[in-house]
Amino acid sequence: MTSTLRVLHLLASPGPQIGGMERQVAALAQALPPSQGVIAATSYHELFSQPALAFFPCNFQRSRYHPLLRRELRQHVKTFKPDLVHAHGLKATMLAAMLKRHFPELQTLATVHGTKRRQRALARMDHLIAVSEGVRQALYPLNATTIHNALAPYQGARVDRATLCRLWGLDPQRPLIAAAGRLVSLKRYAHLIRAANQAQLQLLLFGEGPLRTELEALAGPTVRLCGHTEALRAQLAAVDLLVICSEREGMSLSMLEALEAGTPVLSTPVSGTHELLPAGALIHDIAPAPLAAQLQRAVADLTPLRAAFQSTFERVRQEFDITTQANRTQTVYQSIVFSAQH
Repeated sequence: MTSTLRVLHLLASPGPQIGGMERQVAALAQALPPSQGVIAATSYHELFSQPALAFFPCNFQRSRYHPLLRRELRQHVKTFKPDLVHAHGLKATMLAAMLKRHFPELQTLATVHGTKRRQRALARMDHLIAVSEGVRQALYPLNATTIHNALAPYQGARVDRATLCRLWGLDPQRPLIAAAGRLVSLKRYAHLIRAANQAQLQLLLFGEGPLRTELEALAGPTVRLCGHTEALRAQLAAVDLLVICSEREGMSLSMLEALEAGTPVLSTPVSGTHELLPAGALIHDIAPAPLAAQLQRAVADLTPLRAAFQSTFERVRQEFDITTQANRTQTVYQSIVFSAQH
C-alpha cells in the first residue's frame, strides 16, 4: 500500500508569502513516498518542484465559496484520482469538506497548524493531525493524532556572527537577538520592538507582512527589519536568542530551527512551548518594561542559559526529524484508507 497510496495535498494559502505552514507542507511532501500531488497557489510551484510530485496550480485569492474555485478543485480530484485528500489549514479543510460532499468515497485528513475557534469543517474530516499537544488538546472533543512539525536535515553552511552583523550594520560584540515570522498582529512584534528599544538590544526581525511600515516606524537605531529570507536557518546560529511574542502558534517552525542550530528561545506560552522549552524560557508579560528586563537577564547570562537548553537542543535534533514524522503521517494515511476499505 505504501508505494501505491495516492495522496493529494491541499494547501489553500493565497501566496506568494511562504510561512511556516507552507515550508512544513513542502518538507513533508518531499519526505513522503511518491504517488502524491499538491493543489496550491501558482506562486508555490517552485516550492513543490520535485519531479515525482504532481502540481496543480489554483488561484486561492478567491473565496472558498467561489464557484470557479470549487469547480477547479473537483476537476483536479477527477484528474489525480486520490485515495485521500490531506488538507493543511482551515480554508483547505473547508474546501476538503466540500470535496467530500461531491466524492463520498474520498477519504479526508486535515493537519491543524494552530488553535481554531471554528471546528465544523474539522469535524467532517475522517481524521485530524495536530502539530503539537497543545493544538490536540484545544481540538477536544474531536480526536486527533499529534505529529509535530519537523525539520529536514540542514546541510548548508552557517553564517558567522561577524558577517551577519556586517550585513545589517550592527556590532558583533554586543548581544544580538532575533525574531522570525509574518509581520501580522498576532505575532505582537510591536511589543518586542518596544522592549528591544528600551533595553537598547540589537534585534533582527525576519519576515514580511502588512505591518511592515508600522513596525519600521517603531524601530529604534539597533532594530533591523530584514524582510523574508530563504537562509534563516543559516543565520540563526549566529544570534544569541530567538524571541517569540505570539498570541498563538501551533508549533513554531522558527523555534525548531533555532533549537536545531543551538540557539536558545524565549517564548510566550503558546502551543508547543511547554513540550520543549525550559520553564524559565517562557515569557509571561510582554509589556515593554518587563519584557525588556527579561531579555536583558537572558543575554547577560548566556552561558547558563545555553547549558539549560542542552537537552532541548539534542531532543530537537533527534526527535523532530522530517523523515520520522513523514513515516508517522504515512501510517495515518494507511490506517484511514484501510479502515474505509474494510
